[in-house]
Amino acid sequence: MLDMDGYEAAKQIRISHPSIPIVAQTAFNFTKEDKNMVELFDDCLIKPILPEFLLNTLAKFFIYNSTQD
Repeated sequence: MLDMDGYEAAKQIRISHPSIPIVAQTAFNFTKEDKNMVELFDDCLIKPILPEFLLNTLAKFFIYNSTQD
């Protein structure tokens, strides 16, 4: 992205569409103390992304679970 980084993009998405889950993708590990990551992103995938982690993350946010009713 030429005009903004991932943090700024996440801020804009939070403002315009607050209910959309945002999953970061990064090569860097982060801790729960990283305020930007915790506040802006619902989850994070760390490279290299293993298929099982990708599928679990997608399922967590995008697959309807009837037990949540």
